[in-house]
Amino acid sequence: REIKARVMASLGLLVSAKLIAIEVPFLFKHIVDTLTLSAEHANDVQMVVPVGLILGYGVARSTATIFSEAKNAIFAVVAQKGMPREL
Repeated sequence: REIKARVMASLGLLVSAKLIAIEVPFLFKHIVDTLTLSAEHANDVQMVVPVGLILGYGVARSTATIFSEAKNAIFAVVAQKGMPREL
């Protein structure tokens, strides 16, 4: 039962990490497009959005890495129990 829960948690983290990894390039494209528009009409208010998007990009990359590492940590127990034991 514990192994099944760990496998399901690992699978959930794997899917989450992949979805975030897929979203990151689109977020980066949106950041670049917003910075291009903001450069034409630069003022303090319009620079808040691109800076927020850049911070969001960093958070998304970090979150994808954290989910991937958490998946590996959770699944390590399952992998260890699945290996044959020496006599």
